[in-house]
Amino acid sequence: MKKLLSALLVLGMLLLLLAAWQFSGAEYREAKVRDTFGQPTVTDTVTDPPEPIETTDLVETTAPVETSEVSTAETQSAPVEIEYPDTVLLFGGDVNLDADYGSWSAYAAAQRDLYACIDAALLTEMQNANIFMLGNVFAFTDSTQPENKRYTFRTDAENVSVLKQMGADIVSLANNHVYDYGAAGLTDTLSALDNAGIIHVGAGENITEASRVRYGTVNCVRIAYTAAMRSEKYVNTPEATENSSGVMKMYTLDAYTEVIRQAAENSDFVVAYVHWGTENSLVLEQEQIDGARALIDAGADIVIGSHTHTLQTVEYYNGKPIFYSIGNLWSNLQQTESALVKVTLASSGEVKSIELIPCENSDGMTRSASAESRAAILERLNQSATASILADGIVTEKQ
Repeated sequence: MKKLLSALLVLGMLLLLLAAWQFSGAEYREAKVRDTFGQPTVTDTVTDPPEPIETTDLVETTAPVETSEVSTAETQSAPVEIEYPDTVLLFGGDVNLDADYGSWSAYAAAQRDLYACIDAALLTEMQNANIFMLGNVFAFTDSTQPENKRYTFRTDAENVSVLKQMGADIVSLANNHVYDYGAAGLTDTLSALDNAGIIHVGAGENITEASRVRYGTVNCVRIAYTAAMRSEKYVNTPEATENSSGVMKMYTLDAYTEVIRQAAENSDFVVAYVHWGTENSLVLEQEQIDGARALIDAGADIVIGSHTHTLQTVEYYNGKPIFYSIGNLWSNLQQTESALVKVTLASSGEVKSIELIPCENSDGMTRSASAESRAAILERLNQSATASILADGIVTEKQ
């Protein structure tokens, strides 16, 4: 009888452990993504399920009659596989909320109705993605002391609410405008984003912060976000150092590729978001090509570029996609083409699909590309030697 009670006790413990593990999984699935960002160490919310307790020593193979109903199979419990949903990552290009430049004038004229400036289909994509990233190419600050440069961009800290309404979860600050109002302006920007719960990457009070990898865990997939810039022909924006604020740069590749290697060791999927290229040009710089390939060699799973105000070509290298520049998401009054990039990941971390969503920009507004414009964009991008984009926007590697 003691052996029967012992066996039943073990079975009860196993059931309790299994129930606790399933509950933790449910809690994880409901957690907000930003709660898992920014951890300095790699720790997932959901751990591996508990190992089954060995019961062969507790149940005799020649059990007495009163214990014959308790078998080894009944006292062992195999781990239950939890099927997590797919994870959707979305990437947009540059956003500029300066009151005297482009998109903000359209926004003000529309009585601050975002849906009048960015069409509902695009906003739905932004708001519904598990993690949405864009380029923040201005400073959140009330400073009136700009740097000595031709163009300087700022907006009040309260306008961070616009990024929230867009659905932004993380922004890249590695660009040539986040420091337009100096160290104080950068500090104000970091504070505004922190207070709004928007993660930032690519700039900071020192090089440790600027080069910091930000991790987000969704549906048991761990995504690493990194950012850097090489967009200035004449250097104005300072590179962060051990003792001074600034951005993460990649004019030489050693430092940034090391960041990518660190990210690859500690995650399932690595994002390299880079600010580079020649403005208003479809022609790639050789530094873009060499740099993107070096980042992939270091462990990046996707390279997303911005800065050029144009939608540049798409390439595959070693099986990984490179979007050299996806243009301005919402920035100025120019008539340009841009795109959102939508990546769907399985719970294993493997890429299930990559979709390009073409957009048109004009008069401070961003719209889904018309049928005619969409066809022209896809025809141009399909001239790539390595990437193919189907009519539905699905991006694949040419075989």
